[in-house]
Amino acid sequence: MKPTVNLAALALVVAVLAMPGCVPDNSGIEINAAYDEIDANCVATAGGMVEKGGGYLDIDWTSRYFLALRVINNLDSSPVPVGSESIPSARNDFFLHEMELTYSCKDTRDRCAGFPKYGPVVVQISGTVLAHNSLDMPLDVMTYDLTQKLLDFSPIVDDGLTVTMLVSIRLRGAFNAGGGNFQTTPFVFPIQLYADPNNLPPTCAPGESLQDPKTSGVKPAPCHNFGQDGSIGVCASLTGT
Repeated sequence: MKPTVNLAALALVVAVLAMPGCVPDNSGIEINAAYDEIDANCVATAGGMVEKGGGYLDIDWTSRYFLALRVINNLDSSPVPVGSESIPSARNDFFLHEMELTYSCKDTRDRCAGFPKYGPVVVQISGTVLAHNSLDMPLDVMTYDLTQKLLDFSPIVDDGLTVTMLVSIRLRGAFNAGGGNFQTTPFVFPIQLYADPNNLPPTCAPGESLQDPKTSGVKPAPCHNFGQDGSIGVCASLTGT
């Protein structure tokens, strides 16, 4: 099966909820891979995407980290008879409702000492993964509250170290046929956290904002999220002049 992109089914809501009860795993729905092919308008770009094995985040610049998660629905979409015709079955279409994020430190004992205890947290999302199909879903896998705690984390802020954080991601939802809620098995993504005191965000003048550098070959920051994976913003006029 060749994964396809269904961006029309995508909507993202960033409200943090209380932790849910126990939800069973379903191997028919899985997070297959992560990509960073997200444009400045937060749209996952189709075609030629290279799988992403990890990322970098300067916490002085941003409290967000965007990934395009490829969610695959392995369940059957065989046609069902309707009168004299057959139509594709929608009973195994999967409606995504929530994303659960759990954070942990994966580094030396000294670097992980005092790592903030935070999570799991649950974020509302909305998307549909059609049966025997896939969805590339741009999602923010950080939270503002976590970043505020990290800004007090001494190994990064005081000692200038880079610390590896693991983000464990689960997606939850329900099938069109009903039967209750199900979730994916955890998908773990490593992010290298750091704070560079020699590369702080600039303070823009009135009428200016942080924008992508107009330099040939420089990839735009995903969702204008400067500080992700080495991206930086420069102050420029809001009118582009």
